[in-house]
Amino acid sequence: ITHFILSISAPGIDFVSGEAARTLSRKVNEELADIVARHPGRFRGFALLPLPDIDGSLREIEHALDVLKFDGLGLYTNYGGIYPGDNRLDPIFQEMHRRKAVTYVHPVAPPGFDMARFGFPAATLEYPFDTTRMITNLVSAGTMRRFPDFKMIVSHGGGTLPFLVP
Repeated sequence: ITHFILSISAPGIDFVSGEAARTLSRKVNEELADIVARHPGRFRGFALLPLPDIDGSLREIEHALDVLKFDGLGLYTNYGGIYPGDNRLDPIFQEMHRRKAVTYVHPVAPPGFDMARFGFPAATLEYPFDTTRMITNLVSAGTMRRFPDFKMIVSHGGGTLPFLVP
């Protein structure tokens, strides 16, 4: 292993919204960039976006890729129930397509998940299923056909898809 790519994992910043999410995304990305700069050749970074805020995310993509020189973008399997593939996120995928961006997707709990009801955390069972929901939504919505020029890295071996695809 020659280097590590840093990104922010679940639950991300879903506990804030609006200007607070924009500010926190920027601060996190600046801190990641500082770590990368202090350890050249050892670390690289994927940017955190304040999704589902489209305008804020487009600005953060520009800053992260053009100014901070990150290697790509970090996404989650859903944003409060808005899954990649939802046409509200099309401007983000259009920009990723235009830039031929590398995108890393990490799962988060699906909407309505209640750990108390099941007695175990979402990562135990729901993360693979939410990854599958996200990929299925991207494909069935035609997002991958409309915006083919970006690379997507999906965590945990593609969720349950390797078991479901013949």
